[in-house]
Amino acid sequence: MTFPALFSADPLALQLLNALREPACLISPDGQHFHHNRAFLQAFGQGSTLQAVLPPEDFAEMLNALHPAGEKQPVVLSCRVRGSSGEQAQELDISALLQANRVTAWLARLPASSAALLAMQDIKKERDFLHKLTDEVPATLQIRDMASNAVLFTNRYSTEVLGYTWDEVKDLTPEQAIGFFHPDDLLSLFQLAEKLQHLQEGGSLEGEYRMRHKDGEWRWIYARLSIFARDAAGNPLQSLSVGLDNTQRKKAELELQASEKRLQNLMEGHTRFVSDASHEIKTPIAGIQGNLEVLLRYPHIPEEEKREIIQDCHREAMRLGRLVQDLLSMARTGRGLLMLDTEVRLDHLVLDTLRDFESIRGNHHLQLGEIAECTVEGDPDRLKQLLVILTGNALKYTPGGGTITLALQCNEDQAVLSIQDSGIGIAAEDLPRVFERYFRASHEALGQDPGGTGLGLPIARWIVEQHGGTIELHSQQGVGTEVVVQLPTRA
Repeated sequence: MTFPALFSADPLALQLLNALREPACLISPDGQHFHHNRAFLQAFGQGSTLQAVLPPEDFAEMLNALHPAGEKQPVVLSCRVRGSSGEQAQELDISALLQANRVTAWLARLPASSAALLAMQDIKKERDFLHKLTDEVPATLQIRDMASNAVLFTNRYSTEVLGYTWDEVKDLTPEQAIGFFHPDDLLSLFQLAEKLQHLQEGGSLEGEYRMRHKDGEWRWIYARLSIFARDAAGNPLQSLSVGLDNTQRKKAELELQASEKRLQNLMEGHTRFVSDASHEIKTPIAGIQGNLEVLLRYPHIPEEEKREIIQDCHREAMRLGRLVQDLLSMARTGRGLLMLDTEVRLDHLVLDTLRDFESIRGNHHLQLGEIAECTVEGDPDRLKQLLVILTGNALKYTPGGGTITLALQCNEDQAVLSIQDSGIGIAAEDLPRVFERYFRASHEALGQDPGGTGLGLPIARWIVEQHGGTIELHSQQGVGTEVVVQLPTRA
């Protein structure tokens, strides 16, 4: 009799089978056909059969113990049942289903599995509930075995915060997992793990570290760690880590720190500017004032001495005028002065600058190197000022008879301006400071003070930066100096 025929002849058989809360199955009278209930499939998995969960020798013993037709006494067999946790000894109850005093089927039950099944179902429900609850928490939750560092539990957010799914990271080796952490944070993380081993009951540790997102961005994680489970002796077995993605807060914090630093530098720069300006202005004024007092106090001094005093006053007045002009230019650099943005033929400005210095070059040799046609966008007055500052410096620090060479190259996306001299050069220890305000390199090799305020190169750098370019200075003492300016060309 097949099972469809059985269920037609005995409709209560299927209802009886599915009403049982313990794993069970119906066996045809000849032992050839089996039908399992839901509890059986839940306990051993979909597609499982009694033949599959019993070792062959136990299954054969069960078939041999089936009653002859008409016998009613149940049979209880001791057998081994294969489950997910291995083989376990259980009892198998076999009872006959009778109709008209004839066996229509055998009912095989595993009653010892009933309590275990219910407990497993309860555990599964609790575990599913815990997963569902923790998956909704916007924080990383991880429980790790402290001996092997294996992840025992994790919520969905722990991987999603880095843009991954659990399937993408579950098989990573410890070495691969370490690669997610920022190299600069590894030492502090190892120290944190060491402290965790000695953490007292009820204690916790906190730390911040960076992890690489799938898109390559570093995410800041704030984590709190504690001991989740201990053995009977109190030794830590499992750790619990709860983390928050505080990348946005960290970015805001870093931006605030940078803003405070800029403000502090601005205030310090303002204080230094006022102090330096006061000092620089007082020096020429004191010289002029002292010389004029000499003229007033001694009106009958020789004419030659009067002329020297007047020349000194004129020289100091000229210096004061240059200083004021430079101070005004430097003040404009701090005010974000608007600059013109127009097409400028840089090669024309180079030629104009050369002509301007022809009358004041003295016995210096001013010459042109390669001058390419080159158009940039910017403020023509500021770019002319840049050329005047750099050419003037080259003249001042080059002894008579020396050579100053101006050259201009034009590449695909930038203009390269070079001003090279054969002057006294700059000492290696002074090179890092040449763009500082009021700094003047040593000029002893010239034998005289060439003048200047120490503001020319800072102003030149500001002009270059306002045009999106760069400026570099290369020098060797006793050989000469070269200034190289790179400016973006007009697209």
